[in-house]
Amino acid sequence: MANLTFYYSAMKGGKKARFNARLINDAYTVNGDEFVVDGAEDNVGYRPLCGKCFL
Repeated sequence: MANLTFYYSAMKGGKKARFNARLINDAYTVNGDEFVVDGAEDNVGYRPLCGKCFL
């Protein structure tokens, strides 16, 4: 059986983040290409979020 290691980033308040939300022009979105490089077009960025904030 393989061992899995999870790496987490942190939200601004220091809480453990397990999800990433995509923002385009500072608005959350689920539309568009599956993979986008930060800043490549339309001011795209990602924000780390915990499960509670993600939903």
